[in-house]
Formats: sequence, C-alpha cells, structure tokens
Amino acid sequence: MASCDIQELIDDGKCYFALNAGEQEVVKLALLCRILQTLDPLATCNIQDLLDDGKCFFGLSSGAQEVTELQLLCDISAAISGALPLSGAGDPNVLGVVGTQVGQTYFNTLSDATYHWNGTLWV
Repeated sequence: MASCDIQELIDDGKCYFALNAGEQEVVKLALLCRILQTLDPLATCNIQDLLDDGKCFFGLSSGAQEVTELQLLCDISAAISGALPLSGAGDPNVLGVVGTQVGQTYFNTLSDATYHWNGTLWV
C-alpha cells in the first residue's frame, strides 16, 4: 500500500535532485497529467482549463501551495492504491477479504471468477 512516510518519499525522490526547480515543476505537471489520463483515458490536460480550475489556489502563498500539493498527492496515492483490484485463491467472502472502494474487483485464481465489492460484501 502507498505510504506518505516523509523519509520514504525523500529516499524515493533522490533521483530528482539533479533537476532544477523549473524542470521539477514540468515533470510534476506531466506526471499528474499521466495519472489523470490513466484514471480517465478521455481526460485532456488543456492548460487553460487547468488554470481556470485552479484559480482558487492563486491566493495561497507558495509555501501553502506546496504543502497543499503534497497533501493532495498523498491523498491521490492512497485512493488509487485502495481501489486497485485484488486477487486470491478462493471466495473473498469466505477468506474474509474486505474491499476498500465500492466497485473494487477481486479475482479468484482458483475458479477464474471475478467479484465486485458493494460496500458490504463481494458479489
């Protein structure tokens, strides 16, 4: 599962230290666009639309914007990892597997059956 442990994030991000601040921002924007398009293949990253949507953040100091960005990225990471498909050898209801998101899938490797989490049980 994704972690927002500060030391882990610093260790994982060391390869980006060689980039200057402008390059880091461009890479961040490209990665965020890729994440969006992975979640929604029809999504576009129209710059004007993004600027219009982000107007409410213009009043924040740069420090507050950076902290808000980090928290949003941690929230996105947790939400994505919590919604990933699960799998196991047997019926998830019998095994006691609990889903984290309504609509999450579970694949039974023994029977090739796919289940969907409805918030209470796998159907």
